[in-house]
Amino acid sequence: MEIKNIGEYSWNEIQNMDDSIYKEELKKEFLREKEELLTNRVLRKCYEDYFDPDSSLYENYWAIYNLSKEYESQFLFPGHMMMLYPKIETYVASRTLAMHLGANFVTRGERYCVYHPFIEDLDTHYKYVLQKSIFASEDSIDYFPGTFREFEEWDYALQNAYYNNSSSNIDFYELSTRLGSDGLTLRQLRDDADTRRLRKYRKKLKELKKEENVYLKILNTSLDRVLLERKLLEIQQHIEQVSTSIYALECKRKK
Repeated sequence: MEIKNIGEYSWNEIQNMDDSIYKEELKKEFLREKEELLTNRVLRKCYEDYFDPDSSLYENYWAIYNLSKEYESQFLFPGHMMMLYPKIETYVASRTLAMHLGANFVTRGERYCVYHPFIEDLDTHYKYVLQKSIFASEDSIDYFPGTFREFEEWDYALQNAYYNNSSSNIDFYELSTRLGSDGLTLRQLRDDADTRRLRKYRKKLKELKKEENVYLKILNTSLDRVLLERKLLEIQQHIEQVSTSIYALECKRKK
């Protein structure tokens, strides 16, 4: 049997081997090599969506690598690999509302959509959301960008709406007058770890203050007042520590 580099094998070729011991060794080596090749989330996503078990690992890699270029920013973050997670929510209007896309207005009782995608830069790990959400009548829900490439195309079309309005589905000049040329401005989110930590501290502070209130209420009704005062002091010291941690994190986020 010809011995090849692991990258020259296809998954099915290994699966069809008769030697079960050698097959298991190759499968482990194949998976190890695959993990080393798939260095970011875009490549892993493309692998899950487009992997061909009849092509070699290296052939798969280059096909997936070429597909991953669709996630590469062209001009907003040149060269960076970007992921866009579209989020569209539907509501029923409680009053007349102006729309950015589709009908000029929706009236009370009519349905409308709000687009606020989440965008991640896989190179810097920075995360972004729109500075302001986009409102659209329900018949325009399918026009929203579903990928970062489409988002960039929207941004380019908005910036050049006065000179070039070639889309057959969207009148970008009309959209720019309603939304503004800066309508797709992104706002960078704060560090996720700090946000989670801050949320945890605030929850803990709320619990401690509830506990403090309980002890304050029962302090004068108990025979063992000394024990309760000691416990109350411990809680209040803990409240002070958590409050200090919250203050430090909030100062960090403002920098």
